Amino acid sequence: MEYLQNLLTQNPIISTIVIILGVVCGIVTLILGAKKVYNDFLSKSVKIPAWLLCLIILFIFPIIGLKLSSEDPNKPYLEIKGETFGAQVVNLDGKSFINCSFTGSALEYSGKSGFEINNCEFDRIPKFILIGPAGNALKAMTIMYSSPVFKTIIDESLKNIKNGIIKESTPINIRVK
Repeated sequence: MEYLQNLLTQNPIISTIVIILGVVCGIVTLILGAKKVYNDFLSKSVKIPAWLLCLIILFIFPIIGLKLSSEDPNKPYLEIKGETFGAQVVNLDGKSFINCSFTGSALEYSGKSGFEINNCEFDRIPKFILIGPAGNALKAMTIMYSSPVFKTIIDESLKNIKNGIIKESTPINIRVK
């Protein structure tokens, strides 16, 4: 799913084709006549037992959604070797960067998969963007830090990060070298 998202967002030709197809379909609909399209396609009803519809909605769609969204934590990282990245957003999830060069790049991480950075060069300290689950975790920690009860826990977590200590309860497998 992430591959498809990256393909569509980073490829302007595909986006342009999708927009053109949408406009063409709209024009075809107007030419054929909205009433004819409605009578021929949209007004048809499909007779399906209510129990089967409930079964599909309650069981099949969530199972499909879980399969599509699940990431295999043992899946090998996509190796990217010797690449040069300019002023762009580089997604880290599921990738192993080896001997790469980053010039003005922003590093984006969602927390859906780990990543590796080995022997890479940065022209300056990169901007680090946390989105999705990783961003939500950071927001939660920021909110928790305002409470005296949680402030100690967050401080201890930051201390562990600085010392390179990853507790067993850490639910993420990040390998940064």
